[in-house]
Amino acid sequence: MPKSELYVDVRTNPFIPVNVGHLLTVYGISTHRYDLIYLKKTANVTSDIVGDLIGELRADAERGAGLAGDFAPEQSLALPNSFVENAVITFNAAVAAMRDAVRYEARARHYSAMIGETMATRCGEQGSTKQDFTTDWVKSDLAKRYDDLKDRSWACLLGSADVSSRLSSAAEKRLIKEFDQIKKLEFTVTNIRGFMCGLMESQGQIQEDMVDDIFRLISQYHTDNTHYCMGWKSNDRHRTLGMKIKRTRFILPRHGTENYQSSLNWDSTKLLSDFDKVFALLDGKREPEISLVSIFNRHFNELRHGERIYGTYFSCRYFPARGTIHFFPTRPDLIDRLNRVVGRRNRWLPPMNDMAPQAFWDAYDGCDKFDKELRDEVGKVRRSWWDNPFDNLHSNEKRLSAEDTILDAMEKVFERNGINVGNLLADPTPAHPQLDLLAA
Repeated sequence: MPKSELYVDVRTNPFIPVNVGHLLTVYGISTHRYDLIYLKKTANVTSDIVGDLIGELRADAERGAGLAGDFAPEQSLALPNSFVENAVITFNAAVAAMRDAVRYEARARHYSAMIGETMATRCGEQGSTKQDFTTDWVKSDLAKRYDDLKDRSWACLLGSADVSSRLSSAAEKRLIKEFDQIKKLEFTVTNIRGFMCGLMESQGQIQEDMVDDIFRLISQYHTDNTHYCMGWKSNDRHRTLGMKIKRTRFILPRHGTENYQSSLNWDSTKLLSDFDKVFALLDGKREPEISLVSIFNRHFNELRHGERIYGTYFSCRYFPARGTIHFFPTRPDLIDRLNRVVGRRNRWLPPMNDMAPQAFWDAYDGCDKFDKELRDEVGKVRRSWWDNPFDNLHSNEKRLSAEDTILDAMEKVFERNGINVGNLLADPTPAHPQLDLLAA
């Protein structure tokens, strides 16, 4: 009889409660006819499979230093202590179970080989079913499965909300490119903490890259999304061309949907999520109160019928047939902040405001007033309708020629409006003499 099944004598077994016979009588069963009761233990399948893993997982600290240990600045990349510890415990449990599984598989293959081939194999009806069970096979399979578990564990870590919610899709792609090196690390609490510290130390660069990604996305798809200005160049009079995102409206194409669709596709939604992250970052917040993703999820029908819906940082109009989304910034100051971050990154702007003359900043702030006149001037020298210098700014082969064409037109526009280009490029009296001493 299996250990989980048992027949007991109601009359003589001391471990059966006295009221069992009464219960049987209530249900119409005579204890005189059935002196034996059949008892069966039901196995806890889940517990038998996973073992005592749940009991080993760390709970969140409830008081004292444990609570403070999870603190991090609002924009920092951080993971709760319990999450990291539980991830490592789960990984170690998976490795232990995998090791046992491979060893038992090798043992099963060994005994199967001792028994011999199947009748179908002996009769030639199917090929040989022999399986390797040597020490080399065990080592090889253990290594392969161990690497697979590390891959899964690091992927789970990088895909956690604490990490992915602070990275744009482009930043995530850059991180994924490094994944082959990341997954080679041992999956330990120390290594995870070290990796996260590395991310936090480079967070400034990561955030700057995210802002630059959004700027490039806006500027490259539609030439009307930007204004153009004379860029700053330190210590000489070499001209550079700068760009600014418009504060009033910009348009992004390639987001069309069909009549039967009830939402944007995955790529378009991901782009909106990137906008939410970057502009919340520029605003010093973790996320917007009313995100672009939420207004498209909740008001997609109204948007596709021409209504203008408002979020925290933008109001939007959507034209599904053309596949365009029109963004109207509700916080022009954040557009200015984005322009200045990218301008300094690309050296269109000086590292500090007082390193360029006031005339430069007047021209930079007022370049929108000359936008139409500049475009008309560039149009006069276009060689053909398909050779657009503004489009060519995003071509590696034609960029320098396009910049020269636009800068030539800009000088003409400035001179017509009484602006001396030489004054824009002249260095002011240094406000920080120690910088000159270091340069010397």
